[in-house]
Amino acid sequence: MAETARQEVIEVLDRYFAAYEKLDLDVCKAIWDTEYPALSWKPTEREDAMTDYAEIERYLDGNHRIDLHDFRPSSYKVVDVIRPDVAFVFAHMICRFDIPDNAATRKEYEQGGLVWGPGHQVRWKGAASFVLHKRDGAWKLIHYEDSTLWNLVNNED
Repeated sequence: MAETARQEVIEVLDRYFAAYEKLDLDVCKAIWDTEYPALSWKPTEREDAMTDYAEIERYLDGNHRIDLHDFRPSSYKVVDVIRPDVAFVFAHMICRFDIPDNAATRKEYEQGGLVWGPGHQVRWKGAASFVLHKRDGAWKLIHYEDSTLWNLVNNED
């Protein structure tokens, strides 16, 4: 049972990041448990965690502006099925994307909607943790934290 659940959790995260890399963000949104009252996602570049689905959805929608090359776990270091309906995952991550230099991204950057400026190339390797739980027979994401400390030294190939 635990090994089956472990594989299911890995498959959900693999599906999430395969969709993210294609910027098929509706698939990503469907993996979040929109009904869970204590969601949390703390991306690397943000000071604070997002704690409700509306905020997470806005963040995901903002990613349509980037030219994404890679964003995925490079390895799953810990996949712990804590209970039959709760799992914790720790993974090493790879991220590579560019911010196109166009009128839309310049405006978004000027309004504070983008952390990186137009023409910026973002490259980092880091770590992330995830908590998923099973709702109505499906594993859903309820917590995601990029544990990588952000600095320009990390912004390399």
